[in-house]
Amino acid sequence: LVVGLDYNADAFPNGIPNVSAVVRGSDEIYDTRTLTTGYSENPALLLRHYLLHSLGGRRTSAQIDEASFIAAANVCDGLVDYGAGNVALYTAGLTAPSDAVPSHVVDELVESMAGRWGHSNGKIRVRAGALASTSAAITADWLTEAGVTIQPRPARQDLANTAQGTFIDGSHDWQLVQFPRVEDAAAMAEDGTTLVREVEYSAITRPGQAQQVAAVRAGLDAAHAAAQRGHWCVGYVRYEAAPAFDAALQTHAADG
Repeated sequence: LVVGLDYNADAFPNGIPNVSAVVRGSDEIYDTRTLTTGYSENPALLLRHYLLHSLGGRRTSAQIDEASFIAAANVCDGLVDYGAGNVALYTAGLTAPSDAVPSHVVDELVESMAGRWGHSNGKIRVRAGALASTSAAITADWLTEAGVTIQPRPARQDLANTAQGTFIDGSHDWQLVQFPRVEDAAAMAEDGTTLVREVEYSAITRPGQAQQVAAVRAGLDAAHAAAQRGHWCVGYVRYEAAPAFDAALQTHAADG
């Protein structure tokens, strides 16, 4: 933002004023699904644009796993009712300075869609978080032949059953405000107390989405903690960890 002012002591008795503006994002976001270019708040499309930008990730299209970005964009466009009618499941709005650390910007955009990202075979892959409706039968083939290991219970400081934090509220002049806390009643009962994790979402502009992303993160953390206690965790969000980071890793096909 460049502003030119003609200084006048009478007009500016307290000195040069602070200037702010609400700025709409780039209208050069390319959508590989429709082969069109324009404005978008889709986190997956924004991530792709940033990765390819000369002032951003400075990657080439050959380094992008297009199929994973298309799948993530479709998840983000899914409809959900956060309390005021159907809207896109995930959107993002983020200001990224040219001197920002690219991986930090990528993390913020990926976090806005409750996702994961990584490298595999020279390409960047991404997954957006969404519940999967498929199921898989656990058989002996899933069992490892390695010896049994005992995992200690995670330290209390590593546990959380409540998430609270801030997001950039588009309805309050894009200020950093608190979103309603997300609580896991079952985990709170098991832990015997409230264990809070503080989060800050710099690319999320809606309170409902902030809660959704916090709930997905809480679910993954709870599954991880349960696994460390020796429990079997059955159920998963749509992205499966192995292919997100290495296509060569074996996965198990779902039955339905």
